[in-house]
Amino acid sequence: MSRTILRNATLLLALAGTACVMPPAERAALPVERSTADVSGMQNRLFDTSDATRVMRGIVSTLQDRGYRIAEVDRARGRVTATRGSATRLVVQQQPAGEGRIRVTADSYARWDAKDQQVDAAEYYEVNLFAPLGEALGLPALGVPAGASS
Repeated sequence: MSRTILRNATLLLALAGTACVMPPAERAALPVERSTADVSGMQNRLFDTSDATRVMRGIVSTLQDRGYRIAEVDRARGRVTATRGSATRLVVQQQPAGEGRIRVTADSYARWDAKDQQVDAAEYYEVNLFAPLGEALGLPALGVPAGASS
């Protein structure tokens, strides 16, 4: 019996150690149940500019500065796909949002328990994209009004 307890304790410690493989920022951003409106609010920002090229360059440089590897840039669709390590994927898309504004939408997935799970922590998006992108562009990242079409 003591051998079984020792084996189970060893297995538990080994599994607990694997949880430490994911960086703390990603672990803190693991999914919690939220409403669609809440998730949309944390994943979308408006920028007061119509210069799509400037915003695209800002997105790419911001992601690189934050330690992401750019996997794909699709200028026609305004989309950038980036990864950080083997545990995090971030897709950022820009699109016109009315006169003189561009909407930037971010969607991130973290690998946890051998599954990709959507990150739904507002702080994650703010720290990893929107605040530094706003600084890079010299523009504030504005929240998207509730009920605004995606």
